[in-house]
Amino acid sequence: SLAPARPASRATNPRPNPPNISALSFSPDSQYFFALVRPAAAAAQAPAPAPPPNPVASAPRLCVFSVEDPEWCATINVGAAGCAHAEWAPTSRHVISVSDVGVSVAIFSLESAAAATIPRPKSADKACVAVSPAELGKYVAVLHRAASGDDTVSVMAAASGGRWAVVASFGVGTKDATEIGWSADGRWLVVCESAAEVGVGGSRGGAPAAAAVRVFSAMGVGVPE
Repeated sequence: SLAPARPASRATNPRPNPPNISALSFSPDSQYFFALVRPAAAAAQAPAPAPPPNPVASAPRLCVFSVEDPEWCATINVGAAGCAHAEWAPTSRHVISVSDVGVSVAIFSLESAAAATIPRPKSADKACVAVSPAELGKYVAVLHRAASGDDTVSVMAAASGGRWAVVASFGVGTKDATEIGWSADGRWLVVCESAAEVGVGGSRGGAPAAAAVRVFSAMGVGVPE
C-alpha cells in the first residue's frame, strides 16, 4: 500500500515580536498621552550575518498622541542613551526624559524641535527630577552633579518658542544626594542625602539623622514667584 502523501515542508519567517510599551502617561491637561516604546526582542531564527548596529533603531522612543485629534501624533527619539524614566512637564506640551545611563535629563517640546538638557543627573530615574505644583508655576528642578563634582540643583522654566532656560542653580552641600522633591504648596525644595552618607555621619539606630535632609526655600534660592 502507498503511504499518504505529506505536504511539502515550507520555509517560514518568524513573526517579529511586538514592541514593548513600558509606560503610559497623560499630560496634566489630559489633552495628550505618551507611550514609552522599547525595541522588540529579536525573534529566534537561524543565524545570519549581523547587520551593522543602528543605535537609533535600537533606542527607545516616546510616541505622543492627541486625545481630541486621532490623526495627530509625534515621535520623540531619545537617542542612544535611552530612557529610564519619562514624565510630563507642567506645561502639558513638553516631555521630560531621564537617560538610562545617567547621561542627561532632557526636556522635549511637542511644538518645536527645541530640546533642553542638563548633564550628569544624580540618578537614572524619577528621583532626580521634581516638577513644581501648579500654585508656583511651571518649573522643573533637576538634581545633578556640576562640572566641579558638587551636588547641585538647577531649576528650569519654560521660555518663548517652546524652549526651557535655567532660572536658578545652587549647590546643596551634600556629599551624595539621591533624591529631590517639591512641597505641595511650592514653597520648599527638599534634597535627600544617600543612606550610605547618613550612616557615616548620623544615627545608626533607625531614626533618620537631621543630616539626611536639606530643605531650601524656593524663593530663597532664586525661583521666581
